[in-house]
Order: sequence, then C-alpha cells, then structure tokens
Amino acid sequence: MNFIIFIFILKIISIILLPSDEIWNQTLQYIDEGLMYNFNKKHFIFDEENFTALDIDDEKMKALYNKQEKIFRIYGIASYIFAVSYINESIEAIGSIRNNTRDNLRNDGYYVDNSIFTVFSIDSINGLIYTGNITKFFYITNDNAKYMKEKIINNLENESYYKAWDDFLDDIIYFCNKNYDNIFNYFNNNTSKPNNNAFTYPSGPQRHSNEKTLQILVGIGGAVVVIGFIISIICCCCCCKKCKFANNDDNSNYDFNRSYGGNSGYSGGNNSIGGYSGGNNSCGGYSGGNNSCGGYSGGNNSCGGSLGGSGGA
Repeated sequence: MNFIIFIFILKIISIILLPSDEIWNQTLQYIDEGLMYNFNKKHFIFDEENFTALDIDDEKMKALYNKQEKIFRIYGIASYIFAVSYINESIEAIGSIRNNTRDNLRNDGYYVDNSIFTVFSIDSINGLIYTGNITKFFYITNDNAKYMKEKIINNLENESYYKAWDDFLDDIIYFCNKNYDNIFNYFNNNTSKPNNNAFTYPSGPQRHSNEKTLQILVGIGGAVVVIGFIISIICCCCCCKKCKFANNDDNSNYDFNRSYGGNSGYSGGNNSIGGYSGGNNSCGGYSGGNNSCGGYSGGNNSCGGSLGGSGGA
C-alpha cells in the first residue's frame, strides 16, 4: 500500500515538475524581468545561463534578432530558441517536451503552425527541433530539420554556443529560400494541403516585397496612362470643334489679319487660335501649319499633340 502511494506521489511530482513546464515558466519570468526580448511574440532566444556570454543588447545578439526578424518578415515564420542547462529525460521524454512546449507557446498566443523552435539541453547536448505544419509543408522537411539538429550538436560539442544559434538561423533562411517555390506550386496546383484543417497562409509579411511594390506601381502607372489617354481624346475633340467653328462661322466679322485666342499673344497668321501659332487657320499652341489643330504640331490639317506630319491624329 505504501509503495502504491509512493508511486502515486512520484507521478504527481513528475506532472508538476515537468521540465517543459519549468522551461516555459522560466521563459515567461525572463521576459517579465527584462532579461530577454520576445519581439511581440514573433521570435525570441531564451538562454538560461547566458551560454553565449553576451548581453541581450550586444551587437552580436542584435545580429541574431535581425536574422529572426528577417525570417518572420520574408517567410512568415516565427522562430524560438530554448537553451537550458539540463533536461532530465528520466522525468520527461524529448517527445513530450516537444509537444508540451508547442502547446505552451500556442496557449500563450504565440505562433505555432508557422513556426520553428529548438529546445536544447547544453549539459547533455541533446534536444529537438520542432517545425509547425505550415513551416514543414512549405519550407523545412524532417530531413532538413535533422541536418540542422546535427549541426547544433556539433557546435555545442565544440562549446560554440553563439555559432550554434547563428548557424541554426542561417540554415532556416537557406532552406526557406531553397524551397520557396513550394508556395507557388501549392497555389498553382492545389491538390494537397498541410495537415491543418484550419490552414491559412502565414500572416506575416512575405518575401519579395519589391515584387509587390512593382505590381502596385505598374497598376498605378496603367491607371495614369488610361486617364491621360481619355483626357487627350476629350481635349482633341474640343480642339477640333473649335477649329470647325473658327472656319465655318458665318456670323464672324473678324478680318483675316486679326487674331483671336482669348488674350493670347505672339500669334502670327490669319484666323489663328492660340498663342505662339504661325499659320493660317491654326488652332493650338506652338503650331506651325495651315488648318492645324493641336499643340506642337507642324503640318497641314493635323489634329494631335507633338505631331510632325500632315493628316496626323
């Protein structure tokens, strides 16, 4: 009977003191005390014993933060690093740590499906890499993650703690960039989807913002061209009507040597309408020809801007 009670107590203790829960509670404590940043839950680095020997505001740490921000901004992937002194795997197996850490992140409002995180025990040099459903589907396969894990282990064995996380982030960028076409293949040939019933495209800003900017500029440019074309047609029609009126008005008492253009000056010719014109029956600024209608035209019976021949439109 006493043995059964003892086993029961051990189980209760193991549930209360799960390493994954200890790691998570300490992570939240570090954030609250300003010992680490969580960057609006997009990414963070939890270094329990400061194995990198760097202040959180050190330039080298900022370089890691910038890579994490780049990963989120371009690929929409949140990244989290947990570096702890020791994980007692006799209390909680690595698989359970993986699942519980994922759930702890999700329950506290962190990105999970489009995330990647690693949890490593520095003393025992063992750990895991978790990839969310979206991350795994589009970017980082299990084989990719296995390669990344082996690389972390190699760096930790050499006590290259900073390099371990720097390489980890570089590998994320490498595989994301390498497999980026998977997104286009998915949306062009949508025959399968990630193992996520509520699948949505990652909400973070995505790669190739320059391409999106170009698309916007092209759209604006196209609208400007269309509007300009419409305005040109209207102006041309109005101008041609004025020319017709000038040539056919039976009630006009103006003689051939008198110009009329609404107080316009520098005209030189008979029946000219507009400033700086030089020709007979011309209608338009800077025109030089007979019966021309349009700006900067130089020909007979032309109707259009910047033309240099007869019969233009």
